[in-house]
Amino acid sequence: MKLFIGLMAAATILVPASPILCQTASAPALDPFTIDDLLSQEGVGNIRISPDSRWVVVERQAPWNTASTYKYDQYTETLLSRLEVFSATDGGRRHTIEEPGHSAGFASGPFSPSGASMVVYRLSEGGWSMGVMTLATGSVRWLDLSPELARFGETVVWRSETELLVAARRNGALPYMLGVYAQSVVKQSDLWRRAESGHSPSAISTPSGSARDSRDKGTPLQLLQVNLATGRETLLLEGAIIDVSLSPDGRSAAALLDGPDIQYGLDTILFTGTPKRVRRILLADLETGATVEPLPDQDFTSHLLSWSPRSDRLIAFSRPVGGRFEAGRFWLLGRAGPATPVDLGDASPAINGDSQTIPIARASWDGDRPVFEVRLADGSKAWMITDRSGRRRTVAQVEDGEALLSFGGATFISRNSGLTPFGDGRTPAGLQGSLVDAGTSSDLGARATQNPTAERLGRGVLMGPDGCLRHASGSAHCFGRLPADETVAAASPDTAFMVTRRRSPGGATQVRLRTQADEIELATVNADLDHRDWGTVVPVDHIGPTGQPLRSWLLLPTAPTSRPPPVAVIAYPGRVFPAAPARLLPGALNLHVNPAILSAAGYAVLMPSLPERASPSSDLGALGPELAAIVEAACAAGRCDAERAALIGHSFGGYGALRAATQTEAFKAIIASNGYGDLSEAYEPRVYSSLSGEAGISIQSGWLEGGQGGLGVPLGTDPQRYIDRSPLYAVDRIHTPTLLIQSDFDGSRFDSIFGALYRLNREAELVTYFGESHEFVSPANVRDLHLRILGWLDRYLGPPHPLDPSFPAARPDLKRSHDQEAIGGGIPD
Repeated sequence: MKLFIGLMAAATILVPASPILCQTASAPALDPFTIDDLLSQEGVGNIRISPDSRWVVVERQAPWNTASTYKYDQYTETLLSRLEVFSATDGGRRHTIEEPGHSAGFASGPFSPSGASMVVYRLSEGGWSMGVMTLATGSVRWLDLSPELARFGETVVWRSETELLVAARRNGALPYMLGVYAQSVVKQSDLWRRAESGHSPSAISTPSGSARDSRDKGTPLQLLQVNLATGRETLLLEGAIIDVSLSPDGRSAAALLDGPDIQYGLDTILFTGTPKRVRRILLADLETGATVEPLPDQDFTSHLLSWSPRSDRLIAFSRPVGGRFEAGRFWLLGRAGPATPVDLGDASPAINGDSQTIPIARASWDGDRPVFEVRLADGSKAWMITDRSGRRRTVAQVEDGEALLSFGGATFISRNSGLTPFGDGRTPAGLQGSLVDAGTSSDLGARATQNPTAERLGRGVLMGPDGCLRHASGSAHCFGRLPADETVAAASPDTAFMVTRRRSPGGATQVRLRTQADEIELATVNADLDHRDWGTVVPVDHIGPTGQPLRSWLLLPTAPTSRPPPVAVIAYPGRVFPAAPARLLPGALNLHVNPAILSAAGYAVLMPSLPERASPSSDLGALGPELAAIVEAACAAGRCDAERAALIGHSFGGYGALRAATQTEAFKAIIASNGYGDLSEAYEPRVYSSLSGEAGISIQSGWLEGGQGGLGVPLGTDPQRYIDRSPLYAVDRIHTPTLLIQSDFDGSRFDSIFGALYRLNREAELVTYFGESHEFVSPANVRDLHLRILGWLDRYLGPPHPLDPSFPAARPDLKRSHDQEAIGGGIPD
């Protein structure tokens, strides 16, 4: 191994200064960004303002390398989080909810209606629980409940100041998504012990066909009505609850539950978000405890449970089980169970979502009149309003993502340009600008972004182009225009103040409380990043595959070189970057293949714009030559060395890197992580879904057929198409040294293509990380990943710059004491 890798073994990147770019005496020298800097980054999570505008609650995340465990994968940030409660009057910190040593982390939940209390969540190595915090005192009353995560919709809902609806289990039980990997390790270890003992079978069974629904579904969730004053808990219903919607009058609740598994016929092309299970709706009367299932033979979509302002009707959308979403229909469900189908006339439901997302139907209310998003005969989208007599009229949509809101007793359409009256009328003076809420939308899960209620949106305030916050009540406060590097995180319901995030040019983050009279700093994280040298990001203009103008982006290394630097291309087919990608900018916590680490080591880093093909979407048949041409454009005028280029890809980018390697030898090294060498392997069930069937059988058929994989057909109907697009079956054309990186909890595998490369005696290496999923979280693995990548680049591209022979060969930079500090003890693309 060359001297450069010996230096890297100490986990710090040493970049000698060049006399050409030495700092002047008046400007302090900046240090290169290191792996230690990456792993010690802090974070700021949700920022919330209470409904009474008295309190600001900030989630503050400790350095990544200080967690007590990394078994929770991407939820490690929750384990690192503490809650800081500030007074909105003076910005003073009143309470901190934390535990020493980060043995537990805390996340904020919904406020009570008055704002006097809020739900808080606690994650520890032992489990997941919830409590209720009194904001004035900071005291927390912990409950023996383990609530479901608010992913699709609400799972914890305030009914009054003293009453909650909670979809939960007990005894610290982990929600499936939070504990899937950690619990799989425990279950697998138990199976090994059974086999060793010889007394109990160690088999697990995964059924298909008529017996598919006989799998173990784990402990069901319970929807509980919790009275905080009396301590009484009333069980309303049980099942795989994913969303709960409370009627405005608080008398009824609608629950969406996962039901039996669905196996689709070969005439149905699946998409990434195609549901794997039938979804049911149950309605509960909270006064009597009675429940009813209005349409047991229907399969409902997620993201839509919309109560009328009068609480007498609920909008939902369903399809025949296993049928097409476009053949589904909207329903008006009465609170006691009667169901009325909606007649859209010549229009059809507008099903939103591309090949990567969940199919969603959208609807809302204009007062007492239901409103549905439809597609007209000419293909355009519109809002359709219906009344109780069946009369219909439409309002054309002008942009995607429109939403209705009730503001000051009138209904408006929220657009990027501001508010527009729904139907006839003019926008009242002063109601221009964009909506800002109090930072609480995450309580509703994904339903908040797709189908927000008009009434809830109307609780927000408008941030006008003049820098003024306005509310429908007429209150308004002006703050002036914010600097370009500062954004509004939350606005107080009374419009008297806002909380902002400011990202410095060096990557530090500051949280500020802004009133008309003052600016108060609430928190600053990653201040040390302002003392790092981040290099320079420059645009690269070029022509795309169909002649369209495109712009890619090149990060030039911080250390000067004696010749143009080698270039590492981080590619992801289907992504286009009109502006510089966030991954190339200072301060982002990119643990997996961090561009700043490569740049600090002396490599130029190119992120190319690679537009998605219209049809077929993911053929990638000419990706290699396309990438080679972009490298030539980027390295023009000596900015980098096109003859020393490496191609790096992760996930679909890893698959793309291998496809490109079969098409060109323009690259001197290939690095692919957690992608597919053989597309048919996407049908293999994930190990965790075999060990725990709670969430259904996890195979990537939707990703393959209608999703990003773009095959367009199931494997059994056209196997040749799978062969033609799998790098494995063109492995004889891969002559470039190839580093393959995979992890045991990720479904994408490289074993077969490595075996084929090994058989052909090609330069290759397969590295498998254990206990990791799609992107790595363990500090030791993140460190090792970057050292291996840099080692591969150094071996096959040559050192990026001459090294000072006076530097020690296998020791840390002795001038930087924190390089020797110990490192503490971890989802989809």
